[in-house]
Amino acid sequence: MRIAVVQPKVDRSGGAERYALALVTGLAARGHEVHVFARRAEGLPEGVRFHRIPSVPFGRALKTYSFWRLTARRVRPHHYDVVHGSGKTTCQTVHRAGGGVHRAYLERTAEAGRSTGYDRVVLGIEQRLFSSPHLRAVICPSRWVAREVERFHPEVGSKIEVIPNGVDTERFRPEGREGDRRGVGESLGIPPQGPLLLFVGTNFRLKGLESALGALARLPGAHLVVVGGDDPGPFREHARSLGCLDRVHFVGARDDTPRWYRAADVLVHPTGYDPFANVCLEALASGTPVVTTPANGAADVLEGAPPAGRIVPPRPDELAAAVAELLEGRDGARREARALAEGHSWEAHLARLERCYERTRTVES
Repeated sequence: MRIAVVQPKVDRSGGAERYALALVTGLAARGHEVHVFARRAEGLPEGVRFHRIPSVPFGRALKTYSFWRLTARRVRPHHYDVVHGSGKTTCQTVHRAGGGVHRAYLERTAEAGRSTGYDRVVLGIEQRLFSSPHLRAVICPSRWVAREVERFHPEVGSKIEVIPNGVDTERFRPEGREGDRRGVGESLGIPPQGPLLLFVGTNFRLKGLESALGALARLPGAHLVVVGGDDPGPFREHARSLGCLDRVHFVGARDDTPRWYRAADVLVHPTGYDPFANVCLEALASGTPVVTTPANGAADVLEGAPPAGRIVPPRPDELAAAVAELLEGRDGARREARALAEGHSWEAHLARLERCYERTRTVES
C-alpha cells in the first residue's frame, strides 16, 4: 500500500514520536511505500520519503495551528491508500487516538473551565477531525479510550476499532534476569533475598508514586527502584515520613530499561491516568508481572490473566496485597507474563493495523 504517516516529529524524543518511528520502520520493512509528513524526522529507514512541513517553530498554540493548516493543504488523502495520523491534524483517513480526546483530558484534570489559546486550537482541530469526511477509522489502544472517544464524539462510534499497543519482544526479554538482578542489587545495596519492586514513569504524581511508596511501607524487606526523570524531592520526604526511605532507590531516567525490568520481581504502576501504559507491556515481555489500576488502558491486556498481574485501586493496602500475591507465585507469574506479552508483539500490532488499513483504504488496487 501507499501510506502517508502524519506526525509533527518522528524520532526518539518522546512516546508518540518513538511510536511513529517504529510504525514507519515496520511498515517499510513489510514492503509498503511510506511517506512521512513532519516538521522533523530522524532515523528514517532507507526508502521512506520525507516531506518536511515548515510550520511555525515557536509557541505551543501557533505550532499546533500551523502544522494543522499546512498538512491540511499538503496532504491529499485520495493520493494514498491510507493516511495515518495520531496528532492534531484533520487530513488522516485513519486516526490513532493514543491519548484519548482533549476534552476528556481537560475534564479529568479539572481544567475544563480554563480556556488557553492552545486548548481552543486543539478542541477546534479535534472537532474538525471527528466530523471529517475523510476519516474512515479511529484506532484506540484500549476499551477505555474507545468509550471516551465515543462519549465526546458519538458520530464516529461505528468507526472505532480497539488495537492494543505492541511491544518489542526482542528488546524486552527475560533472558539474563539473574545477572541483572545481581548487578542491580550490588550497585544499590539491595539484599539478594529481598523482593525488588520497580516503578517507571516521568510524571511521578500522575503515575501514582505516592501510592507505590505507601504499598512499600506495608511490605517489610522489599525495596523499590524508581526509574524516571521527575523531581524525587517531595517523594523522598513522603518515604521518610512512612519510614521506608532506606528502601527506595531513585536512579533517574535510564536508556537501559530492559535491564531494570528484568531485575525486578514486580512492576508497580498505580497510575491515575494512562490511556495505555507501554511500561506494563515492556515489563511483561521481560517476564516481570505487573500491578496496575483500572485507570490504565493496559489493564485490558491483564484481564483474565491473574498469574501475570493484578488490577486494583491505587490504595496502598490493596497494592501491597496484590504485590504479595504475585511474589508468592513469582516463577509462574514470570512465565505467564512473557507468554501474555508475546500475543502483543510489535509484529502482531502491525498485522492488526494492516488489516484495518485494508478495510479502509481510499485507493482501489
